[in-house]
Amino acid sequence: LQAPEGFAAYEWFNGQKTTQIKTKFDKSSGIFVKVKPFSSLDENCEIRFDFNPPTDIQVVSYSFDACEGDRINAAGQLLQAFKSETKYVRIPRAGYCDSIVIVHLKVSPRGRLTQQLTICEGESLKVGTQTYTTSGIYSDTLKRVNQCDSIVHTTLMVVPLTRYAAKISICEGDTYLLGDTIIRHSGTYTKRMKRANLCDSIATITLTVLPLAKTAFAKTICRGDSLIVGTVALKQAGDYTVRIPRSNRCDSIVSVSLTIFTAPSDKDFIKKTSYTLTLGDSVLLEGKPKLAGDFLYSWEPTSEIKGCTDCPDIMVKPLNNSIYTITYNKGTGCEKRIPISVVVHPCPLFFPDIFTPNGDNNNDTFQLFCNCLEHIEQFVVFNRWGQPIHSVENVSANTGLWDGLYANTTMTAMDGLYAFQIVFFYINGKKDTKRGVFYLVR
Repeated sequence: LQAPEGFAAYEWFNGQKTTQIKTKFDKSSGIFVKVKPFSSLDENCEIRFDFNPPTDIQVVSYSFDACEGDRINAAGQLLQAFKSETKYVRIPRAGYCDSIVIVHLKVSPRGRLTQQLTICEGESLKVGTQTYTTSGIYSDTLKRVNQCDSIVHTTLMVVPLTRYAAKISICEGDTYLLGDTIIRHSGTYTKRMKRANLCDSIATITLTVLPLAKTAFAKTICRGDSLIVGTVALKQAGDYTVRIPRSNRCDSIVSVSLTIFTAPSDKDFIKKTSYTLTLGDSVLLEGKPKLAGDFLYSWEPTSEIKGCTDCPDIMVKPLNNSIYTITYNKGTGCEKRIPISVVVHPCPLFFPDIFTPNGDNNNDTFQLFCNCLEHIEQFVVFNRWGQPIHSVENVSANTGLWDGLYANTTMTAMDGLYAFQIVFFYINGKKDTKRGVFYLVR
């Protein structure tokens, strides 16, 4: 207790002389303090202060409607509501006895929901104001108008998406269906695929587009014939493109330029239809056509052709004037026969106009030079008076014909001019006779 300030002396009911005391209150006895003022005219002048505190406890009653788990402020005291009940709360009051607060609680239970949910990777779950995207156990309070809040306990499982990767090869011009997407070009593609009652799948495809085998060629056929390309029969002239399926491989594309053969004139068909050569020589007969196309060749007469008789060009060595016939596409509707003539000229003969039978092994015999003789039937030498002085019969073409001696003797002929006559056969069997003169000089 604190006595008023500003007095000269103090005396409490219990004899203490201080301005303040601490004492227990006894309701049967009074509490007072006597004080004397300063400069009092009467030393017996004093003032008494009595302290009479209230002794009754103040009781207050409250009623609260609350939701389970709420906190209630009852006269400055926080209470948590768990169930409906009555609580007594003592409230201290400075300078007064404590108050007793009677709190009547009416607690309404909160709504509770326990749920187990499954979502797919990439999806989300919203509970109240919260959004969840990962697996876990969650508790959320949901506000409700004019009702207690609800408590939602959620066990969430996030299922990962199924992922699939593959390498795929297709042929040029084909397509690959990835979900509802059509793919035509090489590359890597990723697609999210919907699945009924299941989480989506993510497919990653590395696509390789393989080129088709391509072939192009030109072909000539006879009128009425056909060209089979794959399963297609081509009969009309033109440019065609045919796709041919191949087992376990990409198809092939065949481009054909088709020509229908119409025989032109002989000179427009091949380079030459006539040749000349010297007896004993060979000549190449060129039968390949000027115009483009594929042809089958056949030469006649086969008995006079050495080697290939179905080649476009052949080498021949005729002994006499001959006709060779080349047939194109023999036996077909576009067969063409062209005769080729070969004229054979006699080969040249060379007779020396002098020879020197002097034993020096140089030009010691008179000899006929020719590459196409079969044999010499007769050779006769005449002197200046026309008398035969030497002769040989039936000798080979490269034989020395006279050595400068008289026939069947060892006598040497005199230097001078001599005449000769020779009868011979060419290699083609033809017979000929030649005459001439020469000098004998030793």
